Amino acid sequence: MFIALYYLPILGKLIWPYYLSLPISYALKESVVLYIYSWCVYLLINFTFFVIYYLKWDFFERYKHNPEPWPWEKDPVAWKKLLKRTMKAILFNNFVVVPPFFALNAWLADYKCLYSEDIESLPDSKVLLLTMIFCTLCETFVTTTTHAILHHPRLYPHIHKIHHEHVTTVCISTEYAHPIEYIVGNIIPISVGPMLLGKHIHLYTMMLFFGFRILMAAEDHSGYSFSWSTSRLMPFMTDPDYHNFHHSHN
Repeated sequence: MFIALYYLPILGKLIWPYYLSLPISYALKESVVLYIYSWCVYLLINFTFFVIYYLKWDFFERYKHNPEPWPWEKDPVAWKKLLKRTMKAILFNNFVVVPPFFALNAWLADYKCLYSEDIESLPDSKVLLLTMIFCTLCETFVTTTTHAILHHPRLYPHIHKIHHEHVTTVCISTEYAHPIEYIVGNIIPISVGPMLLGKHIHLYTMMLFFGFRILMAAEDHSGYSFSWSTSRLMPFMTDPDYHNFHHSHN
């Protein structure tokens, strides 16, 4: 973690001129880059875990916290049906639900970037760490609150129960959710910290935060409890063991 904190500001200074030179309308640049970046991070993480699941190397399998077989091994037919529903929900949420929110954000901001973008404002290691902690705590508070509400007996069968169809957590189940849950449990919580900070957070920091949270959520749903899990780096975070227990007992 400390090595990353040292090199990430250096990386930002190297790549940020390329962002500033992108031939995209200023009004769209922030939304387009955040959207493509987040989707690419999600795909890369899922591909990585697909390889880990497929290879079943002892090095990784020793961190598997559920002694039962993976769902595709236990019941291949049921898994194919669930995977099909999962893919449909993920594609709908990312390509139908998310774009209007980026458009609304751009319109509310009068098509101006709400965050710092200039290269002079790129964060150093200290600012990067403090900002990431602040945004993570904000996201955790809102997520915990909305998650508790979605578990209300009158709401759970209609919304959150969809996410719990994955009794055994696997990476791709991370974003398998009802569109309402995807909005109040994913999009809004991850946006609260950056929105509160406004110009006090650099867009580069916001991208790193999005990537960090996507990775953390994927690890929590991966079915593995790695000793190097990102959830162990931040305070007040649940670990993958708890998340798997939560899915299997609800």
